[in-house]
Amino acid sequence: MGERVRVRGGKIETGRAPTPAFFTVAALAGALGLSMDALASACAHAEAEAPAVA
Repeated sequence: MGERVRVRGGKIETGRAPTPAFFTVAALAGALGLSMDALASACAHAEAEAPAVA
């Protein structure tokens, strides 16, 4: 069975924690089976493709 991840408070999802702690991001990446390198690459790619906001 897959590993369960418990998200406390949902602050990331609701935007109340716009900058989650490094260890939070690392724990989520690990639970999702992603390396930090893969996560950083995906974020950089998504940011490059995002439309410019005026």
